[in-house]
Amino acid sequence: MKEVYKNLHQQYQIANGELISTPFEFNLLKFSNKHNYPINKLNNTLRMLINNGVIELSNNYKKKSTVLFLATSNQVIHYAKNNTLTQLLVNTLLRSYGGLFEQETPINEYWLAKKIASTVPKTIQLLTQLHIDEIIDYKKASNTSELYFLVPREDAIAINRISKNCTRYIQQKKKKSEALIRFVENTDTCRNVQVLYYFNEQNAAECGVCDVCLSKKKKTENISTHITDLLSSKTYYTSKEICSHISFADEVVLVNLQHLLAEDIIAINQHNQYYLKK
Repeated sequence: MKEVYKNLHQQYQIANGELISTPFEFNLLKFSNKHNYPINKLNNTLRMLINNGVIELSNNYKKKSTVLFLATSNQVIHYAKNNTLTQLLVNTLLRSYGGLFEQETPINEYWLAKKIASTVPKTIQLLTQLHIDEIIDYKKASNTSELYFLVPREDAIAINRISKNCTRYIQQKKKKSEALIRFVENTDTCRNVQVLYYFNEQNAAECGVCDVCLSKKKKTENISTHITDLLSSKTYYTSKEICSHISFADEVVLVNLQHLLAEDIIAINQHNQYYLKK
């Protein structure tokens, strides 16, 4: 954390003891690649700095670009008629997205490029030109945020001041991660019971529909000994005859017959009769 804190200030050339109130453009991925920080660890570190009032990151990161048509439909058709690729892009937009004339609509440049058999940079260039010509309002997705420093730069002193809070935060994250791993790996207790127990509800009933409950229902009782004892008393039995002699559900008998066949303990002849192999 001290290293991240120091590198943030160095990136924007902020001296010790200095506090600049204006925001800085911050690209998480570029910063991560530049300093070889794993993105998840960097995210957690920044989150601790934010939670403790050291920095602030604006929430202006947009996951998708948007388009809003400003021109009328007739103006759009007239504009695009002299450029085949632009016309194809406009037609694809209108066919693929609804409400383009009423509101800003999220689009996917990668998908559009594939649909018009073009490249992503070329598609973005066409959209940008449509924006310049006031045919559409194109807002390209941003991969940057605004970074605010809330306290003067103090390097180690600033981090030492919040170290106890950070340690507590890390311990809580670790505890939650361990609880999640236990939840995933526990294939004996109903998921519903596990979740409610986590929230201190001790007497929850099994749900009957989660993967654990369903797997219990699928488990078939092993009655292989009953079948082999029956086959040892007579040479041949059909599956129907075996079911009639053993007081278990037909489905259970048939599953066990398949297991015994797979283990090469019994065999079946051309008349679909089972017999015990010697």
